Amino acid sequence: MIKLIYSLEKTNSFRPTPWHWSTEPFPAYRGAGARYTAFQAVANGYIPKFDNGIEPIADGYRCPRVASDGRPSKLIKTKKKGTLLLVTCPKEQDEKLMLLTLRGGFRGYYSRIEAVNAEILFQRGGNTHCCPTQHLVVRLTDKGGYIFAETGRRCGTGLAEIFSWAGYQTMPTEEFEVWQEMQAV
Repeated sequence: MIKLIYSLEKTNSFRPTPWHWSTEPFPAYRGAGARYTAFQAVANGYIPKFDNGIEPIADGYRCPRVASDGRPSKLIKTKKKGTLLLVTCPKEQDEKLMLLTLRGGFRGYYSRIEAVNAEILFQRGGNTHCCPTQHLVVRLTDKGGYIFAETGRRCGTGLAEIFSWAGYQTMPTEEFEVWQEMQAV
């Protein structure tokens, strides 16, 4: 299964394109910042099956915060080029994959982006109009796995964003540190 998560907007000066399904010029999940594009290639014949018909909107406006592709999927590396490729698989081999779009605030870059019981397989980001963005492909290695990102300056100083299989949440850094200790127990 795949979860596509689009983080909270912290400024209205730039809105990146969230991860979404696109068939042009070839089928793939795509996302984009102002000066970069990101894509996750899929195997031939792969077509997502969005839960409840809720699909991310390519322009980023009115985009759902969380969307899910319920098809059992996993990521493999091709032998020839070493490319990450998303393939369908039996339910027993299904991996919990997340495609994340992070949006920083005005001149408020991420002080850190870290994985806990997860691995970041792809990360692409940039900063334009003074607004940082990042697109990540993540595989959870444990059911309690998550990614967190901390932003600072001018965007809710000390804000922690948590991306997990349960969804997306934000909290002040002090609360996050307590939350993180409780997760470790």
